[in-house]
Amino acid sequence: MKKRIVSAVLVILSVAFIFPAFAGCGAASLSEYKIVYSMNATGLEKHAAEFLSDYIFETSGIRLEVSNDAGPVAAKEIVIGQTNRAVSDNAAKLTYGKNDVLVRRDGRHIVLYGNDLMIAGAVGTFASQHVTDEGAFKGVSSRARTTQYQQVAAKNIVLLIGDGMGFNHIELAKTSASTFKFFGEMLPNHGEMETESLGLPNNPSYPPCSASNGTAIATGTITYANYVGVDKDGNSVKNITEIASENGYQTAIVTTDIDAGATPASFSAHINNRNNYTEIRAQQEGAKRAGTLNYLKGTGSNPNQAGTPNGGAMQEYVVEALWQIRGEQGFFIMIEDDDIDNWSHQGNSLRIPNVINAVRRFNEAVAYAVCFALAHPGTAIIVTADHETGGLTRNANGQFNFTSVIHSFANVPIFAFGAGSEIFNEQTHHLTKIFDYMNGVITS
Repeated sequence: MKKRIVSAVLVILSVAFIFPAFAGCGAASLSEYKIVYSMNATGLEKHAAEFLSDYIFETSGIRLEVSNDAGPVAAKEIVIGQTNRAVSDNAAKLTYGKNDVLVRRDGRHIVLYGNDLMIAGAVGTFASQHVTDEGAFKGVSSRARTTQYQQVAAKNIVLLIGDGMGFNHIELAKTSASTFKFFGEMLPNHGEMETESLGLPNNPSYPPCSASNGTAIATGTITYANYVGVDKDGNSVKNITEIASENGYQTAIVTTDIDAGATPASFSAHINNRNNYTEIRAQQEGAKRAGTLNYLKGTGSNPNQAGTPNGGAMQEYVVEALWQIRGEQGFFIMIEDDDIDNWSHQGNSLRIPNVINAVRRFNEAVAYAVCFALAHPGTAIIVTADHETGGLTRNANGQFNFTSVIHSFANVPIFAFGAGSEIFNEQTHHLTKIFDYMNGVITS
């Protein structure tokens, strides 16, 4: 009997030695690992590292340390992207296609590698396919071979709105640092959205606003300025939050505006006066009691003075909301940064640094949302704006200038990822097309 046991052990060890790709296929604890990214990273690496730490904590209760590669090599590391570690150099020798990722066990380390968006794809693949609820990982091969990130039919939706953010607002932010990347541009589908509304009942040439255009995105209805969740006759129209809830989804709204601001109100209320905050909040409270709206957070504090930046750090609430609503039944979240609009309303070149900071903060939310989406297969992500503010231009010398203090009729960008979001690629649509896409994802 002892001879049989010894022989069996020798066979197992021999297989592991001869076929190292099969070694370690059983679950191994993550508790001894540290997550490492490059101190010189300019892409998604740092955000992906922080997200992965959150993912492991939320699923298992184990919090892994995250650090850059300035320190010494630890005994066991999860290395993300190109770093000064040897395992990164090994990973870099492979050829990567557009959607290729590497999830590899290299010695005692794990390396997660890809180009641009696929940094998040590699982390998402490791998280969703290899991390267990017990704080372990399994099935990570030692073979130096890439695989394609697996995109499946869209079910969940993450919608990010940079209020007032035109194409030039993004270009302006890029001038703040040579290494700055707007993460929405990493998404594969890029297009333009038309922003026209019905104006005012007595002035059809009135510029679009967050109420009318938030309603266009949330309901697919073109309506008057200052109307939220209603058509031009004042009739309530069902919003995407309500449609999602009817289909069993968890729903959330996060904004740097007040919770009853025009954009969040468009996704949670029905009224022909965006400034009736008392009624909007009453409807929102009703939606929360009914379970239609599961999470609502506005970090703003000044509803009465137009053009005053609301401020407030929203990232912690973006993270909190995403983890609260995720689930097998599906989820929808709208995330808005209102201060791009608020600072642009001042139309003052002295406020350009403030506009840049607002775009950069919004970009942080985009980065985390992208990492979250790619770790939850079937999640579509849309990054867009409701209108452009300030008529921001760039002259031949590369200088940016505001030409007004109001909204313009300019088209705004859209960046999208997820099955079916190809309809936005290199196309121009009205904002209502976003509702059409989201509605199709949820009700199909």
